Amino acid sequence: MSPTPEAMSVAAGAGASLLGAGVRVAAATAAVVLALWLLSRYSGKLHRGRRLEILDRAALGRAASIALIRVDDSRLLVGVSAEGVRLLRDLDAKPARSAPASFGLVLEDARSRTEGEP
Repeated sequence: MSPTPEAMSVAAGAGASLLGAGVRVAAATAAVVLALWLLSRYSGKLHRGRRLEILDRAALGRAASIALIRVDDSRLLVGVSAEGVRLLRDLDAKPARSAPASFGLVLEDARSRTEGEP
């Protein structure tokens, strides 16, 4: 006994329905994967207000390490231990100005510069 044309059309409709559902599931999965990829790609750019960044870190022992961090536009070298965190050096700090020259040296320098002028 062969299937009737009516039964064959029902079977074809079920196959098409199953294929359509599979396409919808694949499209939804692709959309989720794309959304996750975009989120991971651009999530760092969403945190522009972030002021603190760890640039590098090295372990010095079991409970001690040294870290190079950036806070705004300053780079700081800090020591980290079980006792806490300590600033070791501000790498962007301007060097201390030397003591001003004595008034006599400044006056002598000014005279030597103006002697050749009319």
